[in-house]
Amino acid sequence: MIFSGIQKKTFIVVGIALGVFIVSAGAYGAGIYALLTMRARVLALPIEASALVLQSEKAQAARRILEKTEAEREMLQRFFFTEDEAVSFLGDIEEVARGVGASIELTSAAAQKDGGLLLEAELSGEWESVMRFLALLEL
Repeated sequence: MIFSGIQKKTFIVVGIALGVFIVSAGAYGAGIYALLTMRARVLALPIEASALVLQSEKAQAARRILEKTEAEREMLQRFFFTEDEAVSFLGDIEEVARGVGASIELTSAAAQKDGGLLLEAELSGEWESVMRFLALLEL
């Protein structure tokens, strides 16, 4: 036998000690890794927090702008008509044309993607009547 009883026990004890050392080193390494990962997360928190603050500030600035410009936007909206008002608008145009001695015939109407309305019309009458109508239309 190569190993005697004492050598065998020593070998077992050294093997167990080596195993415990390897397990301990692994646990230590895992702990260090966990600490470094946590440290990286903690170091990233101020950056994330400042990004959130910046987003919040931008949102608040946008809200303030919307509040400041609400009256102007409402006034501007009065210059445009809705689909419901389109028929009466066209009737008003025809009435203005008749009032100056011209006639207008709507040849096509198409809704636009931006919410606008594209109208094509044929205007006829004497030169002076047509020009008067166009001048009134510009008002």
